[in-house]
Amino acid sequence: MNIPIVDIARCGLTVESEEKVSEADLFDIGKKLYEAFSSSGFAYLTNHGIPDEIIKDLNKVDEEFFSHSLEYKMKFASKSIGLCYDNYQSFQANLERPHDMNEGIRFPANMGDNEWPDVDNLKVRVTEMQRLCRILLMRVLKALGRAMRLSDKNLFAKSHELVGKDGNTSCFKFINYPALGPGVEILENQIRCGEHTDFGSLTFLFQDDIGGLQVKTLDGNFVDVRPIPGTMLVNVGEMLHYWSGQRLKATVHRVVNPTDESRKMKPRRSFAYFANVDNDVSLDELDFDDGLGKNGKHEAITSLELFNRLFAMKCHNNQKN
Repeated sequence: MNIPIVDIARCGLTVESEEKVSEADLFDIGKKLYEAFSSSGFAYLTNHGIPDEIIKDLNKVDEEFFSHSLEYKMKFASKSIGLCYDNYQSFQANLERPHDMNEGIRFPANMGDNEWPDVDNLKVRVTEMQRLCRILLMRVLKALGRAMRLSDKNLFAKSHELVGKDGNTSCFKFINYPALGPGVEILENQIRCGEHTDFGSLTFLFQDDIGGLQVKTLDGNFVDVRPIPGTMLVNVGEMLHYWSGQRLKATVHRVVNPTDESRKMKPRRSFAYFANVDNDVSLDELDFDDGLGKNGKHEAITSLELFNRLFAMKCHNNQKN
């Protein structure tokens, strides 16, 4: 499977205002994104415009948070939709495997009155990253809507207007995969993250150089998605897969254990921005300018209803006490 590299400089964050992004550029970039999302479901984005300084600082605060004691981290464990720490091996993405060998902390796009961990620069950098990702998300969605020739070319973007407010469950997440050196118990068939698809609309992923991410190809095999310096990954989630009548692919992916001994001795870290459609948006079959219209085979349910359905079917959070 070939995951394309898409240069989005002409609609990325280096373009200061949305008014300076032309319709022609949106369509051209959207076409490349649609080709990627309708085949592999993944794309590398280059020239996205998120400053390296912010990415480096996020890696620092990420490392500092996970270096705290379990007792401290568990203060932020919660079953609510707010800020939440997910304990090591508390998730089981694939029921045919043991629990995933990772831990994480989720920051909702709307933090509200949630308490922030006591880590220098954490609040500032996470808040800024969420702001930048939201801007980039809107531009990507507008580009995609034009390339797909939606009758309402801004429909995808308008369906995410509540990101950062009540009525939308988008979030940002740090994920830590501890080192797998001597003395670490690894059960049979256990990996860092089991096979799964993301629930939302689009995911922006930033990964370190340790590797391990793999995506499933059409023939059922898994191929490596190697880190490429200067890029971020974006992939389609179940919401856009469903809403688009499967034109956009929510591709199964996983994180496997390193085979290289030196990489086993190092933790793997990544952070992701999980964008979701506004809760009350009805995921009706899309209308297109080509006259094809709705195909009549699509159940109209809201984004939140679909999320809850997927959660009940696929998400198994067996948090240990």
